[in-house]
Amino acid sequence: MPIKPVIIKDHNQKNSLAIGVTKPFYHFVISLCYFYHALEIIELPIISPTEYMLENYTHLGKSKWEIYSEVVRNIYSEIGNLEKSDKVFRDTLDYLTVIYGREIKNT
Repeated sequence: MPIKPVIIKDHNQKNSLAIGVTKPFYHFVISLCYFYHALEIIELPIISPTEYMLENYTHLGKSKWEIYSEVVRNIYSEIGNLEKSDKVFRDTLDYLTVIYGREIKNT
């Protein structure tokens, strides 16, 4: 399936809108404490899997979806000047379990 990537970068030095472990209400209240948020929005063209991509980037994965996801990840990191991480969503859920002391469902 094609995707339409959008990169949102927050340039606020004191408070990041990307706080991932706070509850939504507290996140909202903290965000309201700052009068100004400097956001940069980078809208990229639609990216579709192509035969060229699947044939020439086989070193990035074994299956078609792995190759496609790695190519999109590389585009994100290069255009957005972002650092790549090997952290997966399960790691975030495990961290939240430690913080809040209860199992978080992956739905």
